[in-house]
Amino acid sequence: MNDKLRIYLNAYLLDLEYWCGLDVGSVNHYTNGTREFSNIEELCEYKAELVSLMKENNMPDTNHGEYNE
Repeated sequence: MNDKLRIYLNAYLLDLEYWCGLDVGSVNHYTNGTREFSNIEELCEYKAELVSLMKENNMPDTNHGEYNE
């Protein structure tokens, strides 16, 4: 996997982690490329899917040293 792509995905993962702490209205307002969510639980499930995909593809989390699910 391209190192630059991994860096971008890790940055997106950090954004998702941050957004999981906000209200769903704010998340849906400030995100454009990410789909709209009905609730924060849906967002957190979406983030967990990204974490799972990154683990399956042996993409280490360069921001934390490990993934936060």
